Parts: sequence; structure tokens; C-alpha cells
Amino acid sequence: MKDIDRAMKYFLVFSAANAIAAPLMLEFYANISKSIALIIYAVMIIFVSIKFSSLPAKSAFLGISAAVFSSPVFCGFGFIFVHPTVKKAIEGMSKYFTLTLQDAVYCWASLAIIMLTLYPLCAVIKLIRRHINSDKTADAIDNAFSEDGGQ
Repeated sequence: MKDIDRAMKYFLVFSAANAIAAPLMLEFYANISKSIALIIYAVMIIFVSIKFSSLPAKSAFLGISAAVFSSPVFCGFGFIFVHPTVKKAIEGMSKYFTLTLQDAVYCWASLAIIMLTLYPLCAVIKLIRRHINSDKTADAIDNAFSEDGGQ
């Protein structure tokens, strides 16, 4: 599979997951815990950046950009379909709390900022992978030319 094809596959999978996760995190933020919601979302972003970092830089940048810029549309559809189900489930378990407009904007802004960390996080993970692989390669070269014959 070409790198661009893999980037688009990752973009579609991440966008679908984000369409479910972002509205769900909004409900977690309002009804369970603000910090838990942001931490869960950050863990998802770390996982996504690990997946994108396996691609070449150009493909990773394209996939991440597609995911970030299409996120409002996917999250809008997710909010339409996910929110009523989650609201009904929370109302069945306990009292349902809604966010004020200011808190909702703060939550969405926090999620957007966490999502924008995909770019630097992917670059850092890519650098770490390159460093780890270069050490293994250097060791293999040293062992190949050693007196023991690499054994």
C-alpha cells in the first residue's frame, strides 16, 4: 500500500474515532471529570500520532492536516448522533449536567489544542524512532566488521 493511501486510511479511521470521542469527551467533561476527559482525549491523540509517525513526513503531514481540518464536520455529525445516546445513558445513571456556553467553548478549545499537538508530537516520535533505528544500524555495522565476524 502506498504511503499516501495509508495516510488517508489513518485519516478516515481517526476522523471516525474523533467523531465519537469528541462529543463523548464533552459529556465526560460536564458530568464526570474535566481532567479525565482531557487525559483520555490526549491518550487518543498520542496513539494517533504514533500511527502517523510511521509514515514518511509528507504523507503524515497530509493525513494529519486532513484530519484536523475535517474534524469540525465529523464532530458535528458525531455530536448529532452520539450526544442523545450518551445523554440518555447518563440521565439513567445520575443527574445530567449541562455546560454553560463559556465552559463548552473552553472544552472544545481544549480539545482543539490537544488535537493540534498532533503535528509536533508526530515529529518528536519520528525523531525518536530515527534515533533508535540509527543506533541499531550503527551496532549492526560495528558487529559486522568486528574480529568475531558478528557472532
